[in-house]
Amino acid sequence: MKKFLFLSIAAVLLICPRVFAESFDFLSISNSTKNIHVTEKSSGKALWDNNIKFQNMTYDSKPFFYIEENGSGIYGKDGKFKSWISKAYYFISDGKAAPYQTSKIFKNKSGQVIQTINKYYYPDKNLILCKIDNSNKEFNLKKDLVDIELLGTALMFYPFSAPRDFQFNLLTNEPQMYKITMKYIGKENVDTDSGRVLCHKLEMSIDLGALNIFGAFVPKTYFWYTVSEPNTFVRYEGLESGLGTPYIVMEITGK
Repeated sequence: MKKFLFLSIAAVLLICPRVFAESFDFLSISNSTKNIHVTEKSSGKALWDNNIKFQNMTYDSKPFFYIEENGSGIYGKDGKFKSWISKAYYFISDGKAAPYQTSKIFKNKSGQVIQTINKYYYPDKNLILCKIDNSNKEFNLKKDLVDIELLGTALMFYPFSAPRDFQFNLLTNEPQMYKITMKYIGKENVDTDSGRVLCHKLEMSIDLGALNIFGAFVPKTYFWYTVSEPNTFVRYEGLESGLGTPYIVMEITGK
């Protein structure tokens, strides 16, 4: 009986696809600037725009990757105007991008600061410290961690040449950590400002843990990246920044 049970379990493990947590290989990215335009999916109403700068840099004789985002428009659950600036630094080591420090400051229409978000990473202590205004929250620093500021860039290095379910941990600005699975959907043409572009389409699934029973109420989340290398971001469809925020379309604008 025990032998039969062991063989049955082994057979299930061989038949069922296994998904392992992975970290993205971080290959070379050139310095560049991208413009993003965001609309509400259902109405097509313009919500906000941002400008994202990507820069390779050196700090203390070590290679770093820097992402700066400047945005403004109707953002968040309250549907009010905001402007923001986000700065994120990543230490590059052994072909991986390790988060070092990120900050994000939101201001209202009058220019007053209404929220600050800071995340500090301490690999020697296996610790992440998140500070939102005067509130602190700590997390364990996982090897496969991607923070929300790096997500769009990290997905450029999804294994498009050998598509598979790719699982990792995502740290959001709520702050909260989620187990993420990226699934390859296929190739699809996307109309952009510069013409029709053939893209890889990815679907993002979020493990909500004990709340997975409500997963059916969470709308689908998709990303599109060019088929031609370096597989640059083209389009996103999903919630703006969590439950209760608008379902948006985010697109690269300009040539």
